[in-house]
Amino acid sequence: MIDNQIKCKKRDRILRVALVMSLSIGTQLPVVAQPRPANPPIAQTASSEVQQLQAQASQLTDQGRYREATPLLEKALQLQETALGKNHPEIAVLLNDLGLSYVRQGQYAKAEPLYQRSIQIREAKSITDQPGFSITLSNLAMLYHLQGQYTKAEPLYVRALAIRERTLGKEHPSIATILGNLAEIFREQGQYAKAEPLYQRSIKIQETAFGQNHPSVAQTLSNLGVLYFDQGKYANAEALLTRALNIRETTLRPGHPEIAVVLHNLAVVSLQQGKYAIAEGLFTRVLTIREKALGQNHPDVAATLQNLAALYDEQANYTKAESLYLRALSIREQTIGRNHPEVAFTLNTLGGVYKKQNQDTKAEPLYLRALRIYETALSKDHPLVAMTLHNLASLYRDRQQYAKAEPLYLRAISIRESRLGSAHPDLATSLNALALLYRDQKQTTKSEPLLLRALAIYEAGLGKEHPRTGIALNHLADLYAIQGQPAKAEPLFLSGLRILEKTVGENHPQTIATLTNLAAFYKALGNSAKSKEFFDRATRARRSVR
Repeated sequence: MIDNQIKCKKRDRILRVALVMSLSIGTQLPVVAQPRPANPPIAQTASSEVQQLQAQASQLTDQGRYREATPLLEKALQLQETALGKNHPEIAVLLNDLGLSYVRQGQYAKAEPLYQRSIQIREAKSITDQPGFSITLSNLAMLYHLQGQYTKAEPLYVRALAIRERTLGKEHPSIATILGNLAEIFREQGQYAKAEPLYQRSIKIQETAFGQNHPSVAQTLSNLGVLYFDQGKYANAEALLTRALNIRETTLRPGHPEIAVVLHNLAVVSLQQGKYAIAEGLFTRVLTIREKALGQNHPDVAATLQNLAALYDEQANYTKAESLYLRALSIREQTIGRNHPEVAFTLNTLGGVYKKQNQDTKAEPLYLRALRIYETALSKDHPLVAMTLHNLASLYRDRQQYAKAEPLYLRAISIRESRLGSAHPDLATSLNALALLYRDQKQTTKSEPLLLRALAIYEAGLGKEHPRTGIALNHLADLYAIQGQPAKAEPLFLSGLRILEKTVGENHPQTIATLTNLAAFYKALGNSAKSKEFFDRATRARRSVR
């Protein structure tokens, strides 16, 4: 028989390190620069230089050189205002294009008044039933969208969509742009059933209009891939992202920011599936592209830093992870504001790094701040709220504050099951954590079915060789050991160890936890040789980490 009480006391601190990998996957919103009005009345005699400036800016934009394009558009606007006056319809076009240039550089505060002024000019001239007006509405919606202001963004997208369908027809390519952006609004709020058909309709329109290998098709394929990622459909996501990457590498110059979008998303999918070397190479390539094209402090750079940090976090390289999370947090707070959902995401992951290093006093306020941001900006039943609830519950479980932890886990499970489905890996993560809480309280009859369900979800969704599967096997084996069922426990321990050594390495905390569990397991069985073997291996692994 195993001495359950002594065994649990020796291992609790290690076993409570849960593998919860929270990732941010980047999307790209389709945006549209305004076409110039046909035969503008006064502009023909005053805009030759302006047209040249616009053409140069457009060429630079196509090359991803947004910072070089912006001063050309600023000069064009100044010339046109002098020639035509500040309220001419031609000015509305330039205001939109300049606003879009600022958005592409993450300078949202500069863009908003330009879009608003463009809209006001057209509304004053009663020229609101034209494609150009719907483009500015859509781009202002996109600006709010990027800032997480969904209640402002959605009605603008809907109004722009109605104008375009009425004036251009329901199969016009620009309809696909707004459909894609509206789909993003729903995806980011966890409304996946609303988002998917909009993406699919957008792709169908684009393939009909442009062909199957057009960059616009690649963009929407990439975003639909993100939707599947959010739902835990990793094979579907990888297939779409690979197709999108092939299109972009064929049609764009090397180093273009739009190539980085798909590389970034493929890296996240690889990371989620435990393909760490592939993910690191992709993230590093993305970071180089984005810093060169967009500058050191662009929101897209922050997204890449966030996920490269997640890779190091997953591999227990907390020093590297912390510095990258802090840099990502600083960029996001400066560019999109302190109360944006992406700021909350970084707070969550940074809190996780502190928690894993037993720095609870640093972690708890970050989780609580993240929870407030999500519940205010999104909704109280959003999947990101569930993620934060889960993380906060795990913190309380580590402190043995079980009465505080249990209702948070239950709420997280309820949200994840209703919003993500009964087969999503994130649901399994919360089921597994609640099972450990019950195990810690010696409620093993409550723990076992949750662990079995979590294991089945991981094996089906991530595969039988994934790190999360290995950890789930370790937890289930530990429960059987506690229950005095060594015949059930031993093969699960050994399978979990093999998976973890193969995927995250011999020196990872979860591998060490499994080695420690096996040492205690064999000691309780009276097999001192086996116990010493695994104890020594765990000791060597710990020393190599220091």
